[in-house]
Amino acid sequence: MHIRHGRTTTTAPMAKSIIHGIHAILSGAFEAAMRWEWTDCNQARSAKPPTLSRQTILATSPEDVAKVIAEARAQRAFAGPKVPCTPGERP
Repeated sequence: MHIRHGRTTTTAPMAKSIIHGIHAILSGAFEAAMRWEWTDCNQARSAKPPTLSRQTILATSPEDVAKVIAEARAQRAFAGPKVPCTPGERP
């Protein structure tokens, strides 16, 4: 909670991914400063960034892709796949 100009404001806490990204940037900057002999130590090493949880990405099943293609062909809207439909493959 912050008090500014006689008003009380609340700010939402930063997401773990934002803090992790900021830590990575600062850590890299301190490492470069050490290589260039601008500083003697990396202050970011003593800070522990939050651990990030990995989200499971669910791929569309080949059966569901086949159903969508079949429906598009039935409606004559099918012009061929423009992106790969193989699970795990990215355009």
